[in-house]
Amino acid sequence: FYKAELQSHYMQPEFRSFSVLVLDAHALGGGSANTDADAKAFYDQHKDAFSTPEKRTVSEIAVSDEKLAQDLYKKAAGKKDLKALAAEAGKGKAEFTSDTYTADTFISAELASDVFKAQAGATLPPAKGPFGKWFIAHVDKISPPSTKSFDEVKPEIEKALAAQGANSEALEELASKVDELIGGGKTLAEVAQQYN
Repeated sequence: FYKAELQSHYMQPEFRSFSVLVLDAHALGGGSANTDADAKAFYDQHKDAFSTPEKRTVSEIAVSDEKLAQDLYKKAAGKKDLKALAAEAGKGKAEFTSDTYTADTFISAELASDVFKAQAGATLPPAKGPFGKWFIAHVDKISPPSTKSFDEVKPEIEKALAAQGANSEALEELASKVDELIGGGKTLAEVAQQYN
């Protein structure tokens, strides 16, 4: 009577049940108050987050030929605009770009050091860069690095510290209470009802 192909008709599916108790840190209040010293310590430890690095707006011409690069540099030293020089060199012979960079984002690591040492308005002599190209760079503008003062960011820091402290302390306290209740024999459903 019992055949292997009918086996599924005589089996009951397997079921499992489980309970979950979600402890939401954002819904909890409490915690200790933070002092100015706490906020200042946070500011000092995370000063980079409140800083903007030096930025430079740089115009560049990239050419494949060293002699052309030297000729263009001589003209650029005579205060001629790099964009106009690139156009004058002829289509496909010189590529003009202009952008704002930090020392870390400057396209050519070989040239970044020289570009970030130069004064605003300086045109750098041709230098060999990536892909075998020669670059003439002009520093158009320098935006100095800046750091927001502690007083500027203090309200933001205090708010973050209050939320962080309140949530983590209250969550730890609640988790400890839940652990004790479950250890004392209560079910998860009973614990959840008690704290809802």
